[in-house]
Amino acid sequence: MRLLVGRILKYSLVGLTTGTSIYYLHKNDYSFSHIGIVRFARVGVVASQTMIDYKWSLWGLEVDSPIYDEKIQKCHQRGADRLLALARRNGGVFIKVGQHIASLQYLLPEPYTKTLSVLHSNAPESNFEEIKSVFEKSTSRNLDDVFDEFNSQPCGAASLAQVHKARLKSTGEYVAVKLQHPMLERVVLLI
Repeated sequence: MRLLVGRILKYSLVGLTTGTSIYYLHKNDYSFSHIGIVRFARVGVVASQTMIDYKWSLWGLEVDSPIYDEKIQKCHQRGADRLLALARRNGGVFIKVGQHIASLQYLLPEPYTKTLSVLHSNAPESNFEEIKSVFEKSTSRNLDDVFDEFNSQPCGAASLAQVHKARLKSTGEYVAVKLQHPMLERVVLLI
C-alpha cells in the first residue's frame, strides 16, 4: 500500500509539473522551439548526423586517394549546410557562432567558411508587428506617438537586432532605430 501511494505521488508530481510548464509556456506565448533544451537537442542531432556522415562516407577509403578527397569535400559541404540551417533555425547566439566560424578561413575547410559567410549579411528578420511590440513594451510608448514615419522594412538585420529608419515627431529628424529581435527576449526569460 505504501509503495502504491509513493507511485501515485510521484506520477502526480510529474504530471503537475509538466502541466504547469505547458500552461505557463502557452499562456506567455513562448515558442517551443525557443526552449534551451530543444535548441541544444538540435545541436546534438546536427553533430551526430555530421559525424555519422563523415564516418560512413569515408569508411575504408585511403587518405591519399582522389576518391577520399572528393568524398571529404562533399562531407564538408553537407556539414556546412547543416550548420547553416541550425544557425538560422536556432537564431541569436547561434548566428553569432556561425559568423565566427565563417571568419576562420585559416583553420576550417572552405565549404564551412564560404557557406556560413552568408550569416554576415543575411540574418533573419523579425516581422514589423513583432518589432513594434518590442518597441512599445520596452519604451511604454506607442510607436505612432514617437515617430511620424517608421519604415517597416529594416535597413539591416543582424543576429541579435535589426535597424529601421524612422522620423521623430518631436524634431522631424531622421534616426536609425535599433530593436532587439523578440525571440531573444523569450529565450532570456526561459533561461
